Amino acid sequence: MPVDLTADVNKRLDALVDRLAEEFGDRVSRRDVATSVRRVRRTFGEPPVTEFLPILVERQVRASLRQ
Repeated sequence: MPVDLTADVNKRLDALVDRLAEEFGDRVSRRDVATSVRRVRRTFGEPPVTEFLPILVERQVRASLRQ
């Protein structure tokens, strides 16, 4: 049975929103965190390899939230 990579990536990005909202909740709303994650995710388009996509998104969003 093939694995749905898109569903896996989306699940990992949802978990990322949860983690970052918890970490930065005193400064940024969960909605703003989710918006940032979606915005950064779109900058990567549709890469042929998605294994590291959530990590790359996390690094960029985390850096922007720290500013």
